[in-house]
Amino acid sequence: MKLADAARKSIVACVSDFAAKGIKPQYGIISVNLPKTISRLKIDEIAEGFRKSMRLNMIFQFWVATQMQAKKLCLTSVFLE
Repeated sequence: MKLADAARKSIVACVSDFAAKGIKPQYGIISVNLPKTISRLKIDEIAEGFRKSMRLNMIFQFWVATQMQAKKLCLTSVFLE
């Protein structure tokens, strides 16, 4: 799976839970834990996946927390009504 797809799916999984209840999320928090060795190109690919998914789901207010000391890549998304 491409990194952009993984980022997109982390958003879609949360948004679909809201949609099942008829709720449109208003705000989002994205946590991105990256290994020290990740390249700028891969970071850009992850960011593009998040951007596309946020635009598609019309979520315009979100915060990103990033940590660059993880042993492996971890993408987490949380949304609020």
